[in-house]
Amino acid sequence: MRKIFFYILLLQLHFSSTAQSGREFSNWIFADNNTFYFPDTASDPVVSNNPTLNIVNSTYGLNDYPITTCVSDSNGNLQFYTAKGTIWNKNFRLMQGSELIDSLSMFPFAIKRPNRSHYCISSKYAIDMDIDSGRGGVVEDNRCFTVTFSDYINHPSKRFVWLLESRVSQFDSTLYIYAYKFTQNGIDSNDVIISKALKFPHKITINSSIVNIRLARACKISPDGKYLIVHGIDVYNSLTDDFGNLWNDRRILLLDFDIETGIAHNPRQIKVPFHQGYYNQPHVSGIEFSRSYNYFYLSLNYYAHPDLGLYQCPVTIVNDTLLTNACHKVIGNGMHSITNLRLAYNKKIYLSRDTYMQSGILQ
Repeated sequence: MRKIFFYILLLQLHFSSTAQSGREFSNWIFADNNTFYFPDTASDPVVSNNPTLNIVNSTYGLNDYPITTCVSDSNGNLQFYTAKGTIWNKNFRLMQGSELIDSLSMFPFAIKRPNRSHYCISSKYAIDMDIDSGRGGVVEDNRCFTVTFSDYINHPSKRFVWLLESRVSQFDSTLYIYAYKFTQNGIDSNDVIISKALKFPHKITINSSIVNIRLARACKISPDGKYLIVHGIDVYNSLTDDFGNLWNDRRILLLDFDIETGIAHNPRQIKVPFHQGYYNQPHVSGIEFSRSYNYFYLSLNYYAHPDLGLYQCPVTIVNDTLLTNACHKVIGNGMHSITNLRLAYNKKIYLSRDTYMQSGILQ
C-alpha cells in the first residue's frame, strides 16, 4: 500500500456513498480556494488554486466557511457548491435566491429528486437548476427533507432514493435502522422500512433510571448497497473512573443491507478495546469503503489513546469481535488525528490529518 501526502487542506466535504464513484462528484472545492477535478477513473485529480472562488474573506477564517457539498452533472461539469449559509453556482458566484437562506444554515446533503432538476438541500430549501439560464436558483420547498438521516443510496430502479438513519429506543435500548423512500414528490414518513438491528442487554442504573446505550451517531452505506455501518455506539458498563463518571464501551455495528427492500439484517458488533485509566474511549472520526467494497477503513481518534489510528476491516466479519482482532492497523496516528476519509471518482480513498492539514491517498 502506497501513501502519498500533499499539502492541500481537506475539510468536511460530504458525498453520498453511491455518488462518490460517479461523475456527479468529479469536482471537490475547498475553503482555501483549492479545487480537485477528477477527469476519469484512472487519473489523479487535477489540483489548482482559484482565487476567484472568494470563499474566505477578511472577517472569517477557513473553519467558518467549510465547504459541505460540491455537485457536478453526469458529465462531470460543476453545478454548484455550498458552505455555511451560502451557495455558489458553477460560475463561482452567489446563486440566485441565496439571500433566502439563514446565515447559520449548513447543507451536508444535496440530493437530486428522481426525474427532476431539483436538488433538495434542507428541510425548507431546494435548488432548481432550470432557473437563471441553467445556473440554478434557491427556492423554498417544504417537501424536501422532512426526516433526519445520515446517508443515502439510489435504488437500482432510479425511481427513488433510500434515506438511512439509525436510532436507539430509549425504552428498551434497541437499535433500529430506518430506510425512507425519497421520490420526486418528496418523502412520505409513513412509507418507511424499519429494521430491528440489535438489542443491547447490558443495563445499569443511573439516578434510578435504567440505561445501557447512549446513542448511535451515524450510519454509512457501501457504494454497492450491500453493507451498512453504524458507528458512534456508546454502551455503558458498571465501571467508574476516579471522578465517579461511568465508563462506556465504543462499538461499531456492521450489517448486511438489501438495497431492493431497504431491510438491514445480520448485525455484527466490532468493539473498541476497553482501556481503564482513559477518561474516554476513541471515537470514529472517519469511515469509508474500499474501491472493491470488500473492506472498510475507519479512523479512531482520541488524544494519546493506545488504539487510535487507521484500521482496515473486512466486510466478511461473521461474529461479534474486538476491533484489534478483526481489523489490521494501517497507520498509527501518533499525536495527529485522521479526521476524514473519502472515496473519490478515481476509486482512491483520500484522507486528512487535522494538525498537519495534510491530505493523503490510500491505494
